[in-house]
Parts: sequence; C-alpha cells; structure tokens
Amino acid sequence: MPYVFKPRRALQRARLAACAAVLCTACTTASPPVEYYRLADPELTPGPKSTLSAVIGPVSLPEAVDRTQMVLFVVPDRVAISDTRRWAAPLKSEVPRVLAGAVARLLGGARVAVSGQAGAALADYRVAVDFRRFDGIAGQGVVLEAGWNLQAQDGRVLDSGGGEYRTENPQLGYADLPAALSGALAQLAREIAAALAGANRAYARGPGAPG
Repeated sequence: MPYVFKPRRALQRARLAACAAVLCTACTTASPPVEYYRLADPELTPGPKSTLSAVIGPVSLPEAVDRTQMVLFVVPDRVAISDTRRWAAPLKSEVPRVLAGAVARLLGGARVAVSGQAGAALADYRVAVDFRRFDGIAGQGVVLEAGWNLQAQDGRVLDSGGGEYRTENPQLGYADLPAALSGALAQLAREIAAALAGANRAYARGPGAPG
C-alpha cells in the first residue's frame, strides 16, 4: 500500500519536537541554586561577671540593605544585589541578635535580650541603635556608621555614642560579607558593653538602683 502523508500527524510531531527542545534548553540554562547566609557570632573574650540586664533595640537599618538579598556597594552610587546569595533571616532581627550575644559575653554573661523578647520590658537598661551606613564595599571591606543611646528602665538617657566601625578585606565578596559585618558589629558591641558597665556602676551608687 502506498504511503499516504498525513499533515496533522506531521504537525503534532513537529510540536512535540519543539516542546522537547524548549525543555532541554530550560534544563541547560537552569538558575544556580540560592545560597543562604547568616551573621556569625563574634569570638570575644568573656568579661567580668555582671548581673545587669539589658535590651538591644530597636535597631534601624538603611533601606538599601534591609532586604533578603545580599548587597555589595561597587562604587559610592551603585550597588550590586545578588539573587543567589541571601540572608537566612532578616537583618533587622540578625543584627540585634548578634549585638545582644556579643554584649552579654563581654559583660560576663549578663542578661541581654533583643527588643520584643519575653521579659524585655523588665530589663534594667535599653540600648537603641540607628545605623546610618551598613555598607559592604566590594574589594575593600565593611563600613558601619551608627548612633546609639542608653536608657534606664524609667526612660532617662544615661549615655549615648556612635561613630564608624570598620573591617578591612581587599577581597571582600558576597561570601565574605557575614564575617566582615560581624567583625564590625563586635567593635560596636564593645562600645555598648563599656557604656552599660559604666552606667551600671554610676547608677548603682544611687538609691533604688538596679543591677
């Protein structure tokens, strides 16, 4: 029997072949996996034991970096935002967590919580931190600029401070960012811990003082 060409079957085969080609292309151009990072707890030498209690927070961050994706500043007016390297938790919760842990260690195991945690309202002191810069600069390092104020439980401002906190890294890339940021936060934590210890000593000399 002679072969009879059937246009409909040929069209179906062509469509199947086109779909297979699209699927193969999609497989070969699949997006790279997303890597998740979190800020490391700085390695700090424990200080003398303290019985004071404190709360870290609220903490504010610049909008440019307050996002899931990791951000590197390439030049002063341009940033690179990675879709494949992301923070495992929001920086607004990671930064106070790291600061609280570092301050507690520097103060010999003092009770240092994060704003919003259970019992935070009963703490002797509260430290609010406002970051004006939170920059990871590609090929250079990290620059943080922050101001902080220390309040007693009754709301009185006992101390304030701030400045720039830096870590140098000529090869800084996305993967180096968590450790570099933690190193700079450790510098800020030392300043806050010293202020808390000093305020506690001064405040303890007054009547009804905490700690």
